[in-house]
Amino acid sequence: MNYITILDFMVKDLHLKGNELIVYALIYGFCQDDTSSFYGSLSYIKERTGIKTNHTVIELLNSLKKKGLITKTNFKDEDNENRCSYRVVQKLYNGSAKNSLNGSADNALNNKTNINKINIYKDIIETYTDDVELRSSLYDFVENRKQMHKPVTVLALQRNLNKLSTLTTNNSIKKLIVDTSIENGWSSFYPLREQPTQSSDKSSYDVQFDENGHVVYE
Repeated sequence: MNYITILDFMVKDLHLKGNELIVYALIYGFCQDDTSSFYGSLSYIKERTGIKTNHTVIELLNSLKKKGLITKTNFKDEDNENRCSYRVVQKLYNGSAKNSLNGSADNALNNKTNINKINIYKDIIETYTDDVELRSSLYDFVENRKQMHKPVTVLALQRNLNKLSTLTTNNSIKKLIVDTSIENGWSSFYPLREQPTQSSDKSSYDVQFDENGHVVYE
């Protein structure tokens, strides 16, 4: 599901239209708090916008850069692979965005930012897994980080999910890892001290598995 909001200023002030407008709006949705950036891949942009080819996406991004509407930052990720991020140019949209949200503009912008973040987190988690119980634990993890006054960023969430996948492929164990992280107030995921096994004996976590491989809590 897409969460792209087209605001009046994008059309009236920036004079954007078509796919260029949609790509800008997508990036804008990740950058409204003045500190976050958009880290999505070309495939992500295609999936969210319906654009067919990487070439078209690259042309649109380059066009927005030439117009001075977005900036690009190249960097190395944790695996030393080349990556890039994009940000909208703040000075171009700050006033216009607030004017397009009538009434209490500051509160409206803050509310819209929070809603967009929630939708983005939800989208990332639902893309990561179809397991309802694991999804629920991951939602709780995001909320717990917020309650700890250490809110997880979009990039940090993606990295934590990648790390979780390296620890196990079993969704029930993933859920246990996430739940353990929440209980201990950790900001990331770590291996269980003793991996539960599919046997009649209880592990140190008092965990057993049913015939479908799901954890049975005693």
